[in-house]
Amino acid sequence: MRPPKRPSGVPRLRLWAIRIERFIPERFRLAYHEYIRDLGEQNVTRRSIGQLGELYGLKFSGEEFPLEASISQTGINGQKFYTIILRDITNRKQAIDELRQSEERFSKAFRANPQPMSLTTMAGRPIRRRK
Repeated sequence: MRPPKRPSGVPRLRLWAIRIERFIPERFRLAYHEYIRDLGEQNVTRRSIGQLGELYGLKFSGEEFPLEASISQTGINGQKFYTIILRDITNRKQAIDELRQSEERFSKAFRANPQPMSLTTMAGRPIRRRK
C-alpha cells in the first residue's frame, strides 16, 4: 500500500498517524460522523461524500479549502476499514468562477452591441442572433 500524498512540509510518517477529523472543520464533524455511521450500516462499498453538501477541508495551516471526497469500506475478519480520498478543488472552483464571469461579460457585450450579430457553431449553424 502506498502512503498518502503529503502536503509540503509534513513528514511522511506523521501523516499516517493523523486522524481524518484533523482535516474536517469543526462545524462539519458531526455530519461526517453520522455519514460514516450510516455508510457502515449499509451494504455499500463506495460512494461520494457530496451528499453532505459543499465540502471543505482544513489545511495544516488551519485555512479552509473546498474539496470533493469519496469513501470506500471493506471488511476483513469481521472488522471494517475505510478509505477516504480528499481532493482539493480550489483551482477547479476558481476556473469555473472565472469562466462564468467571462460568459457574463460576453453576454452583456453581445446584448449591448447595437450592430446586428450572430453566433454560430463551427459548422455554421446559428446559436444566437441579435438583430
